[in-house]
Parts: sequence; C-alpha cells; structure tokens
Amino acid sequence: MLIINILRIFHSPYFKSIWGFLVFLNLSVFAQNLILKGKIIDEKFMPLAGVVIEIHETNQAVLGNNDGFYELKNIKPGTYHIHYNMIGFHNESFQLELKENTNFDIQMHESANELHEVVIESNLQKQSEKESSVAIERVDKEFFQKNTGTTFMATLEKLPGVSSINMGVGISKPVIRGLSFNRVVVSDYGIKQEGQQWGSDHGLEIDQYNIDNVEILKGPASLMYGSDAMAGVVAITHPKNMPQNTHSGHIQTILRTNNDTYGLTANAKGNANGINYKIQLTGLEYADYKVPANTFIYQGFRFPIVENRLKNTAGNEKHVNFTVGINKNWGYSHFTISNFNQNAGLFAGAIGRPQFYKLTDDGNWRDINLPSQNINHFKVINNTNIKLKNNWLEFDFGYQNNYRQENSLPHAHGQGPAAVGTKAVSFKLQTLSLNSRFYTKNFKILDAIFGLQSSFQNNKIGGYEFLIPNFNYFQMGAFVIEKYKINPQLFVNAGARIDFATLQTQSTQVAVYDNPKNPINFIGFQTRNEALDKRWANVSFSTGLSYLPSEWLKLKLNIGKSYRNPTPQELSVNGVHHGTFRHEKGDINLLPEHGYQFDLGAFVEYKKVYFSLTPFFNFFENYIYLRPTAQFSTLPDGRQLYQFSQSKATLWGGEVALEYKPIKNIKLSSNAEYVFATNLDANLPLPMIPPFCSQNDLEYEFFKPFNGFVKWNTAYYSTQNRTDRNELETDGYMLNHLSLGIKPANKNLKFNVYFQVQNVFNTQYFNHLSRYRFLGLPEAGRNFVFTVNVGI
Repeated sequence: MLIINILRIFHSPYFKSIWGFLVFLNLSVFAQNLILKGKIIDEKFMPLAGVVIEIHETNQAVLGNNDGFYELKNIKPGTYHIHYNMIGFHNESFQLELKENTNFDIQMHESANELHEVVIESNLQKQSEKESSVAIERVDKEFFQKNTGTTFMATLEKLPGVSSINMGVGISKPVIRGLSFNRVVVSDYGIKQEGQQWGSDHGLEIDQYNIDNVEILKGPASLMYGSDAMAGVVAITHPKNMPQNTHSGHIQTILRTNNDTYGLTANAKGNANGINYKIQLTGLEYADYKVPANTFIYQGFRFPIVENRLKNTAGNEKHVNFTVGINKNWGYSHFTISNFNQNAGLFAGAIGRPQFYKLTDDGNWRDINLPSQNINHFKVINNTNIKLKNNWLEFDFGYQNNYRQENSLPHAHGQGPAAVGTKAVSFKLQTLSLNSRFYTKNFKILDAIFGLQSSFQNNKIGGYEFLIPNFNYFQMGAFVIEKYKINPQLFVNAGARIDFATLQTQSTQVAVYDNPKNPINFIGFQTRNEALDKRWANVSFSTGLSYLPSEWLKLKLNIGKSYRNPTPQELSVNGVHHGTFRHEKGDINLLPEHGYQFDLGAFVEYKKVYFSLTPFFNFFENYIYLRPTAQFSTLPDGRQLYQFSQSKATLWGGEVALEYKPIKNIKLSSNAEYVFATNLDANLPLPMIPPFCSQNDLEYEFFKPFNGFVKWNTAYYSTQNRTDRNELETDGYMLNHLSLGIKPANKNLKFNVYFQVQNVFNTQYFNHLSRYRFLGLPEAGRNFVFTVNVGI
C-alpha cells in the first residue's frame, strides 16, 4: 500500500506541475550569478577550519577549507541571511545585501555554553533568536543522541518548560507551560502534524531518529501556526543541507534493557550538484516493560504485576522517511514522503476495569494480545521557496492519512446483540494543508510577512464502540507580521491574523432493545450525538520587542491575544473512553477559547556563565476542560460521567536556567520550571498541571584517548497537591540518571557510542501527567540504554 501511495504521488498533477515549474526556473535564470567568499579566523587570528557556511533562504551550503577560506558560488543578487556554524564557537549570522561579487571575512569566538552556540533562526519567520520577542530553544541531532528517551517528547522533557502526558514508555504528548493537546502545535517541515491530538492514549506519530533540528517556541504562536498554537510550537525543521557533491550515511543500533528493546536506524543522504536526498529507515521491537513494583492497588483491590512487568505492553515500530529536493540560486523545493507505523499492546488492566484473570502470566513478554492499538501515519510534504528579486515566496503543501485502530474484546454495553470482531474503535483522519508566505523587504530596517494558511480534514470512524462522530473541518487564516529594526540593539515586531473555520459532524445513533440481557425486540434508536454545522471567525494579534542593551544581555517582551476553536471531541464525544476509565461527554454549546498572554525574558551570557529567566502570565476566557459531574453513566463500565465545560482561567509561572563552565572540562547546569493554574469560576486548580520541576547536571568532558563526556543528572519533582476536584494528588520524587558518550579524536573515524542509565536507583514514583497513575501504577524502573552510531 505504501508503494502504491508513493507512485500515485509521483504521478499526480500537483507533483508534475511543481517539478515542471522548477525545471523552468532552473533553465530560465539569466540574471548575474555572484560569488561570496572570505576567510574565517578565531580569537588568536588563526585560520578556522571546518566551518559550515549556509545561505538560509536557499539552503546552499559549503564547508570552509583547512586555511579558513570559503566560497559560495551561483548566488543571485539580493538580500540574504548568512550563517557560520562551528561546534565549540559562538555561531554567527549576518544579513548581507549582495549586488556584486563580495569578500566577507569574519572572526569567530569560542563558546563556553554549547547549547547556546547554534544560530537560532525561526524557519518560518526568518528571524534570529536575538530579534525574536518570544523565547526560542533549539536542539540538534547531538542533543537527541545524548538524551535519548523512549519517545520524541520524552527526549525533549529535559528542556525547561517542556513536559509530556504519557501512557507507559511508548506513547506521549507534548505539554508546554502546563498546556497540552490541541493547545500545542507540532510542526513537521512547516506542516502541522494532524493525528489524534485530543487523546492521551494516542501517541505522537514522529520518528525521533529522523530528526536533526527542533525549535521550541514557548508562548503564543498563533499568528504563524494557527489557533492551536496558544501554548507554543514544537517545530521540526529541515536538516542542514550538505555541501555540494558530498554524501554520507549512518547506521545506529538501539538497545534498552527495561523493555528489552532492540532496534536499528539507518540513513543515507547527500548533495549531487544541488540535488539533495535523504532516506531514513527505523525498526524497533520491545517487550513488556518493567516497573519497581509487584502489585498495584485500584479502588481498594490489590492486583498482581508478574515479575515486575506490565503485561501486554510490548510492541514494534517500523518507519520510513524519504526526502528529495533541488537547491539552486533561485530557491529550493523539497518533497518528503514518510510512513510511521506502531503496533503496541495496551496494559491489560488499563482498559475497562482491572480484573485478575487478565493479568495472569502468559509466558511471553514479547507477544501482543488484546487490547492493542495500531497506528499508521502516511504523510507527503512539499516545501518550495522562490526568490522574486529582493523578496521570497514560500509554499508548504501537505497530505496526511492518520489511521488508528484499537482492538479489544467486545464490552457488553447492554444495548443490542453482542458485537462481532475485535475492532473496538477506529479513526481515519485525512488532512490536506496548503500554506503560503510572502517575505518582503521594503526598507533596510523594515521586513514584512504576508501569509495564508488553510487545511481541510475528513474523519471516518469505525468499530463497535462510539466516541467521536464522522466530521469535516475546514480552516483558513490570513496574517501579516511586520518586523522593525530601530537600531542594532532594538527590534520590534507586530502582527495580526483573521481566521474562518467550519465544522460539520454527522449524527450517530445506536439501536435500543426492550431487554438488554436478551436483546431480541428492537424498539428504536438512541442518539449519541447530534449533527452539527458550526462556523467561527476570530482575530488574534501580537506585538513584542527584543532589546540588547549590551553584548551579554538580552531582554524580551511579548503581548498577544490568541484563540482556539472547540474540537469535534469537545463538542460531540459521548461514550465510554475505556483508556481513561470514564464516560466522556461533549457540549455542543462550547465557545472558542480566547487567551491574553504576556511573556518576559532576560538572557545573560557573560564569559563562562549563561543565565535565563522567562516568566509568563496567561488569562483565558472560555477555557475548555473536562470536569467530573455528580452523575453516573448508564453504560456498563462507564462509571462517573465527565463533561466538557468552560470557565475563566489563569496560568502563570516561568522557567529559570543557569549554566556555568568553571574550567574547560567541567560544566554545571540547572533549570527549573513552575506553573500555577486556576479555574477562576470554581476557585479550584486546573487539572493535569505538571508540578514544580528542577533538572541539575554535572558534566565532565575528556579528550584523550577519545573525545567524550560523563554526565550525572538529578531531577526533582515536587508534590502536586494543587489538584482539581476528584483529581488525585501525586507525591514528590527525585530521579538520577547517568550518561556517557565517546567518539574518536581522529575525525576520519566516524563513530560514536552513547550509554545511559536512566533511573539509576530504580526509584518507584508516579508521574502526575501519566494515565497509569489513576491505576496506582508506577513509572518504568531502571533502564540501561546503549547506542552505537557508525558513519559510512
């Protein structure tokens, strides 16, 4: 099926028209081609070898030679952002207007803080970190290798202000500053990831081993990314292009002891005369995972955990990603085709009510029995960037086909004959996205971005159970953002956006019989959800500034209004959500959320010290949340009825980070985060808010006989006793992790080895954002992680 889909894409009219247009552009470039060249030196005025020089707008890149010289050819006249990147140095970015062949020499300075060496430039806003009025963090491939978690979001949890809602070790969803689900956008190459964001038992369909760079925007980002970006954005950006006519490959093995994971990921990539390509293949197999407990207690009953393993949490994953594109002086165009597939068991005690017979040992830790879920996410993305004199026109096109199926033995809901088969629920969500942005530079100090963003979704349901209905959803937005450089120390931006959206849901009815215990006589239908035809229009805006009073201090301020439309689930869900142990019910009268958000930032980088403080305050009208009611479900296993409701709410808090490198070999770092969230109407805390957290690292680097590091991490999580009505409190805990990495000092030997011990002391703890804490199930125990990465 994947091969057929790929062939259809390559033979589609859209694909042929894009490539035909690109060939026309490539053959019709008669403008003068320029050369940018120069020499790069260090603080001692010695040539600096191995610097990567990249034109941000066209992705053209070259590698500086051993004498520090570089030369970029075939550049059209215009204004560009030029990046100079080198590990161990403060990387530099310059905006140059090229009218003729230009010689540009620079001096680069050593950096004591490796996380802040990289040039951070928003892939969509074409804005560097020093110009941005909101906090941006960027992590690269090395960060993922040194901090690998079991999922994409588990790895990013090391960053302040970022956490995840999880279910076991293989399923997690992003949380930024206490906000999650449809309030956080995950952007993959400029296209919003569209899966089942509304459910905590539906994972994020991203292969973390295919990621080279991630930008995390903390704070409102609705102008560029749409209504769901109220809390922020996790943006997966294009990997850095390789210099022309270079090729490489990597093979990485993955071993984890907690759930006996073995896996392999491999890629090949290169640049042949401006034609870029990359292919990535990943395969993982894992068994039931282990917890530091042999029993758990649910509603006063004690249930067994045989040999410390949660039965039926094994799974496998198979992912493929292929990118091909062209990079020329007129711009670039890249096509990416990917397929994510995960087949995972669900803990037998986590669907419906735990029962002893479901938890007996079956003698096989690797088999996948009922209940289980299969997720397949097929995606096609095209990113095209075209130079028009001094301006740029960008297009992002995306098609996504997300299919999730949950399998279990039929539940006796007493409303008709017994269900046939084991497909409990299925969701087939197809999404078409088309975004366009026009970047114009009117004056030397003023930039503007004009954009359109649109998407269409169709959702089809299946299975013998009902949660959400079939629906169609259409959204379109237009925005403008102005960026004003008052002087080299002060940058101001402002923007506005208007959005229109429509939602149509189908009515769903179930058969009703006169005798549920012996369903023979059909007496009619029960309506589970009404047909809806909703239309919304909303406006958002933002303004901010970035001020650099000195070379070592940056100050930021951002004020914005954001919004979010209710989701089909929040409006129309009406059924037993067995994975959350409750009957959930929507409200068709919900109104769009409106948020008023204030963000501050102070960043200090002085000699061997880096410090940041990023407080925030959010006020929401019509904040949507799921609250317990005084009613009980009429459906078996439904238990208490939970209703989607709205209220005024505030969330405030912040993050603080400190890094200090007293000597060349030692680095100390610490960060902390806190969110205080209140339902103003009920004068109660909001549910599912992460507790205070602090991450503390001691890292030692060595250089003989190998280059490498040893790092000890201690993470502290406080007791979370600010909980909503009927929400469980969670005790505080402390976790310790050890990591080690080595690679040869000889750069011609291309391999590295990483070793981690996660949860060194096998601490038993409960994650406040985990679904399994409702069952009294602790998180995973000690885990040894071993990866070897070999370059080809």
